[in-house]
Amino acid sequence: MSKLIKTFLCQRQARVRYRFTNSKFVQMRNRLPQGAVSSCSLFNIMINDLIENLKKIHAAQCLAFEVNISVFSTDQNVDISGANIDQAMIYLEKWCDKNQMTSNTDKTVYQLFTLSTKQHLTTVKYKIRDLSRQDCFRYICVALDNKLSWRRHADDNVEKGASRLSLLRRLSGVTWGSSPETLATTYKTYVRSVLDYGGELLATASNYCGDEVDRVQNKALRLINYFSCLFYAYYCS
Repeated sequence: MSKLIKTFLCQRQARVRYRFTNSKFVQMRNRLPQGAVSSCSLFNIMINDLIENLKKIHAAQCLAFEVNISVFSTDQNVDISGANIDQAMIYLEKWCDKNQMTSNTDKTVYQLFTLSTKQHLTTVKYKIRDLSRQDCFRYICVALDNKLSWRRHADDNVEKGASRLSLLRRLSGVTWGSSPETLATTYKTYVRSVLDYGGELLATASNYCGDEVDRVQNKALRLINYFSCLFYAYYCS
């Protein structure tokens, strides 16, 4: 297995193609090949000790999904949570230097989740750079607002789902178009899949979030039922 991984990673060459022109081959010095099935597994093996050691830091927890790593700390005192995160950032810096890896600070941000109305002046540094603070950030396509109200996440799902309803209108018709079964299958796979993404989070959200999602689903169901009645009335007459 070690020989297979070595031949997979060593002496790799790549080039860039733009339209009909190819660049020269360049030998890859680092990074895993993007799109390869085994790349995610190899990356997880590489960062396995990083995640385990970050979890050992007092009150600091870590979540990882593919190449995205999230470090968080919870405490009633914001300063204590900030100190825990600072320790985690120091360890992350040392680990990256030791393993010759770099973190993309342009895509790295931090958030403060609190129901307090008090303004908290917090800073998080990685090496000598101050990370950007945001009130709402999308992690794995889930919008996390600083109150964890999930309203922004629901609004995003509703906007995507409403924009996809146009496909059902194009596929439906009185004397032509898809059957009601096809419209229902299209809705479940193309529209409802977007509305239900992260739907478990809405269990703790306000009724507004659920009502917004229900409105889009009601529009889709009325559309399917309307053309279903016309479809059967036309073909049964």
